[in-house]
Amino acid sequence: METAGFLNGLGSKVVILVRSKILKGFDEECVNLLVEDMKRRGIEFREGELKGGFERVRGGIEANGEVFDEVVLAIGREPFRDYNTIGLTVNEVGKVRSVGKMMDTSVKDVYVVGDVMEGEDELATVAIEEGRVLMERLYGGGKGKLEGVVPTTVFTPLEYSCVGMTEMEAREKFEEKVDVYYRRWRSLEEEFGKSEEFNFVKMVVGKGKLVGMHLIGKKSSEIIQGFTMQINKPMFHNVMGIHPTTAEGIFRLKARGC
Repeated sequence: METAGFLNGLGSKVVILVRSKILKGFDEECVNLLVEDMKRRGIEFREGELKGGFERVRGGIEANGEVFDEVVLAIGREPFRDYNTIGLTVNEVGKVRSVGKMMDTSVKDVYVVGDVMEGEDELATVAIEEGRVLMERLYGGGKGKLEGVVPTTVFTPLEYSCVGMTEMEAREKFEEKVDVYYRRWRSLEEEFGKSEEFNFVKMVVGKGKLVGMHLIGKKSSEIIQGFTMQINKPMFHNVMGIHPTTAEGIFRLKARGC
């Protein structure tokens, strides 16, 4: 989705061949709005099973019976398995299982952080924070555990940022004790200009507490990080920002004199 957005912005005709659910795990209503905006920008979505493979032919690459200049595949990733020569406990795809305290492994004095850890968010900010927390535990007396929710952004032409639960996740956990507040609007700048861009916010409340925040719009990655603090309070020191943004610097404050 992100690659399609910037290629479209550079003037390329872009077709997305959808293999499964778009942005699985994100809030469905927000994803639908994101797709609506991308279609408005001229990006085509073709849903359904891919027929056959890819073949380089005269004039480009053939896929699904059409010829394209280039094809970019979003196939996911898996760990580089050759590292495991020391008996680490791994899952079926090669990710390392953390045992005991967070970031410990089945091998003494070997620790795991970042994308290679089973069940972890595959985000640069998470890996960096895990490394910091581990060092604090090993050498500074810290408890070595990450707490709170992690914000993330889909850097499409109109950014989609979120933190906490989706509406569906909240309803599965809290059942009928869920309230959803939302609004779609256009800013004054957008109203007076030629832009068709919009803003959308959805606030998910479970048992009277903010448990999820979803925002679509310009610089939503900067705005959402303030709501991350609201959900994670009073754990301000453990809040992770979104990379790359300006606001992530807020979470790297130092006490004066340090």
